[in-house]
Amino acid sequence: KTNIGLAGTWLSVVWASSLKIFVATGTSAPYIMYSSNGITWNSPGSPPTLSGAIAWSPSLNMFVATTSNSPYVYYSYNGTTWVAGNLSSSSFTQSTVLWVSEMKQFIFAGILGTLVSYYYYSVDGINWTAYSSRYNGSTYSLAWSPTLSTLVAGGLSTQTSMSYVQIPNNF
Repeated sequence: KTNIGLAGTWLSVVWASSLKIFVATGTSAPYIMYSSNGITWNSPGSPPTLSGAIAWSPSLNMFVATTSNSPYVYYSYNGTTWVAGNLSSSSFTQSTVLWVSEMKQFIFAGILGTLVSYYYYSVDGINWTAYSSRYNGSTYSLAWSPTLSTLVAGGLSTQTSMSYVQIPNNF
C-alpha cells in the first residue's frame, strides 16, 4: 500500500481498459479524479458533485457515475467531461450503479428515505427507466452473476439475510 496523498473519502474506482485510465469518485472536492497509472491523479477541472458509485461499460465506451443530487446520474466518454443523464425521481440520499454486460445495460439503485431502494436500468447510460419493483432495504452495492441471472443487492435491511432481486434477461 502506498499513500498517494489524496485527501477525502474515495468511494468507488473503475478501470477503463480501452482508455487506459482509472476514474474514482468521492465525497469531497474535487469529487472525481482520473489517473493513467494509479499513482498520479488529476482533476477534470469543474466536475459535477459525483459523490456515489461509478461504472464502466466497455461496449458503450462510457462511464456512468451517481450522485445524491438531481439528476442522480452523469455519463462521460473520456472520464473528464461529464454530462447529466435523464433520471427523474424523488430525492435519493445515496445510490449505486453497475454495468451488466450480458444484458447490455446499466442498473441503478437509489435509496429513498432510510429503508427503500428503487431500481432503474439504461441501455445507453443516458436515459433511465424505472424497474417495476422496489426493495425494502437500503442498497449500497450491486453484484451480477451471469451464471445465475441474479442481481444481489448489499446494504442495510430489516431482513436477516442478504437480499437479491431476480432480473429477467428481457428486463
